[in-house]
Amino acid sequence: MAARVALVSTGGSARGAFSAGVAHSLVVEHGLDPVVVAGVSIGAVNSAWLATAPVGDQAALRSAAEGLVRWWRESVPRPAWRMLTRGQRVAAVRQGLDHLDRAAAARSGRVWLGGATDARTGRWVCATSDLLEDPAVLEGIVAFPGVLPPVPVQGSLWMDGVVRRVVPIAEVLAQDVDEIVVITGGSPEIGAWKGGSGALRAIGIAAHELFFLKDVRTALEQRDLPVTVYAPTRPLTSPWRFDRRAIEASLEHGLEVGQSLQACDPAAFVVR
Repeated sequence: MAARVALVSTGGSARGAFSAGVAHSLVVEHGLDPVVVAGVSIGAVNSAWLATAPVGDQAALRSAAEGLVRWWRESVPRPAWRMLTRGQRVAAVRQGLDHLDRAAAARSGRVWLGGATDARTGRWVCATSDLLEDPAVLEGIVAFPGVLPPVPVQGSLWMDGVVRRVVPIAEVLAQDVDEIVVITGGSPEIGAWKGGSGALRAIGIAAHELFFLKDVRTALEQRDLPVTVYAPTRPLTSPWRFDRRAIEASLEHGLEVGQSLQACDPAAFVVR
């Protein structure tokens, strides 16, 4: 019996282009066929693209991965003026998400999981495949506070899940998977933050815990499960740069990392 693999992607706004590139190479170049695709923020959107392919249909999965890369290249880039007001940002997000076949993702049989935060209660919410046909679900999942307004979903008010968690590892483990592949736009190398003292050291530790896969660390510490982590090997551009040049640079780097299988040591995410 083939191993049940979960592909999990973190957020990172425009840096999701890197994750899309890695996912494309893993699927197209190396035949990765995850039965579970999960993520938070833009990682959940990337995962939804892959979820459009029916379970076991590798050709459809490759097509979905290629469609994801095309989406990032052709539909996501926005000139700076389109991001100036909240209304323009909302319109850009809705227009971008219109390209995704949510109905196909909902019925493909591939398990999709997307993390959000309930803006009213502050609680973590994990959406599942059956909710994907509601266009508000993905809009709420990417509604980062201060950038996009919370979105009414299923009687609640959703905002970006990264406010609470980085990846829905607990929900992925509940799917009885044999292996987890994680793609993150953050680096495990905290470099200069390992030294020093006082405020700088505190900032370094906080940043590592908040942005660099606290939930993956939990999986590593609590369960004997193979975890592979793909992360940038060089700095990416700002997550708020949606111009074509910045997105193409992140996308190309992701394609390179995935094609060469440049996985990093998962233990680098464990703070001891």
